[in-house]
Parts: sequence; C-alpha cells; structure tokens
Amino acid sequence: TPTPKSISICSKTLNDFSSDVKALWATPIRTLETVPEPIDFYREFVSLSKPVLIRDAFPKTSLDDIISAMGDEEVRLNVDVTPDGHGDCIRVLNGERVFVMPETREMSLIDLRDGLRQQQKRRRNDDTLHEKDEHGLRAFHNEEDDRDRQGYSQRLEDSLHSSVVEDDEVFYYSRQNDCLRNELQPFLNRNLFPQFIPFANDAFNDEPEAVNVWIGNEKSVSSMHKDHYENIFCVAHGEKVFTICPPSDSLFLTESTFPSGVFEKGKRDVGYNWKISRDENNCSGQKVRWIESNVECMLQHDDTSARNDNPRTH
Repeated sequence: TPTPKSISICSKTLNDFSSDVKALWATPIRTLETVPEPIDFYREFVSLSKPVLIRDAFPKTSLDDIISAMGDEEVRLNVDVTPDGHGDCIRVLNGERVFVMPETREMSLIDLRDGLRQQQKRRRNDDTLHEKDEHGLRAFHNEEDDRDRQGYSQRLEDSLHSSVVEDDEVFYYSRQNDCLRNELQPFLNRNLFPQFIPFANDAFNDEPEAVNVWIGNEKSVSSMHKDHYENIFCVAHGEKVFTICPPSDSLFLTESTFPSGVFEKGKRDVGYNWKISRDENNCSGQKVRWIESNVECMLQHDDTSARNDNPRTH
C-alpha cells in the first residue's frame, strides 16, 4: 500500500518530469511564412512531434464562395447540433458523468450557413442561468421518470421561435469519415479544395487516410482528445484556436470510461426541451473511454498558467 510519503515523492517526480519536458521540448511554436521543403518539414517537425504554423499554405475560400460555386446543385449535410456548442464530451447527468454525442440533423448547405449567421446575430443566452459542473459545462437533470427510454430532460427558459435556428442551438458540421472524398465529393469535382497538400504528401510519402471538413463558428468547441495519427489542419476561412498539451501532461488529464448518450431536442408542452437519451447504437452497453478534463477551464483556474513555462498554441 502506497504511503503518503511515497505518493508525495511520486507526485513531485511527475511534476518535475512535466516541467523538464516543457523546458526542453515544448518550446514556443514556430511560424513559417512560406511552405517548407518536404525534407525540412519532416526533419524539423514531424520526426520531433513538434507542431508548426505555416502561413499561406492553403487556398482561401468562404462558405459563400462554396455555395456560389455549387450553383443550383443542392448539397445535403448531416450537421451536429448541441445546446451550447460542446459535442462529444463528458456531461453531468443526474450527478453521473456521461459521454454525450451531438444530435445529428440533416439540412442543406445553405440552411447551415443561414443558421450560423443567425447564431451570431441573435442575443447570447445568459449561461449563468444554467448550473455548471467543475469543468464549466452545463449540467443536466432528469425532469421526468422515463426509465424505459432512459431519457433525461432539461427544460429550456425560451419559448419556441419560428426561425431556422433557436437561441439554444449551435450548429457544427464535423465529420470524421473522409467526408470531403465522400459526402462532399461535389466540392472536389469543382476544385473548391485541393485533393491533397503536396509538401505533406511528399514528406509522408503517402496520401492522407482521410480528408475531413469542419464548418462552424466561435460557439463550436471540440473537447480535449488524443489523435493517434499526424494531422495537417488547414484554415480556409476565419480562424481556429487550439490548446495543445505536451505528451508529458497526459499524466494529469483525467481519462476514464463513461456510459454514452445522445442529445435530442423534442417538443413538450412549453417550448422545446433538450434531453440526453440512450445511445441506441451502443446495444452492448460498452462504455466510452474519453478525457474528462476541460483544459481551458483548468488553465483559467490555475495560477501557474500566467507563467511562461506552460506554452499554449493558438
């Protein structure tokens, strides 16, 4: 049985290790003003597992440009919808932690664009009205005894609106299924996006296994996760903010297994209600392994985050 002294020594050792990695490896992120040669890209960044920002490496295009180029051809999308922009993350449901996936809603590309714009123009919900967990995410409670469906509800304060998107809906197109070469193949047919990134193909000596497209606004947030492959993230329009942790910090991230659920929005007597329902695709009841920590929230409450020994990437 570990003694308090041994636990203290172990904790100090792990913290020292994390600090050493930050000092020796997690140096400030480099920014390249031009596209690197493939050999330089691989030697200086890929082989060392170091992130890098590269300017002007990808053609710029907006959602309006894409819709204009598509002309009369309608593009249908499966869009993620959540009450606050946080999908695929751990939520508190009746005091229990659950991995919750977004509601998926089919809509046209034009409807997605219009919905995103309405979100930006509408007044913002006062998030202080909702109970939050220690990671800053909205908590949910069971309002009705519906154990057969294992559904849980959160009553919304706002009544039903007649517009495309409501105040409590955040749209985010986020597929992980090689969508650009499948669902969005018409984009490639019209040369709206390149088929690959030349310097990356040469550096890896292979084509990408998947090419995905994400469309959202500042309300869309991806939870902390681990990718087991190399990523080239290209910004076609707007900006994307990343918080990247060194591998040594994985020791301090809370990773565990959780039951899974799915957001659903159904009509009730007054307005609409968001609820978390059983994941019907998970028939075996297998739990999902996920990182629970909200790193942004941790940094905001950590006095040491103000120091320069905790590099972050934006």
